[in-house]
Amino acid sequence: MEILGMLFKHLKQMTEKNLESNVVVDCVIGIPSYFSDLQRRCNAQNFSFKLFK
Repeated sequence: MEILGMLFKHLKQMTEKNLESNVVVDCVIGIPSYFSDLQRRCNAQNFSFKLFK
């Protein structure tokens, strides 16, 4: 999950640079429907912990 966290952080940085914005505070991440409940929760937790800290 560390790789996923790094990817999210990189996407946030790229978005802020492309939009010439100082801070991105909201976004929507789609999680595939074939993921199990555990995989969905893992992705959601990883996203919120890694990206906005």
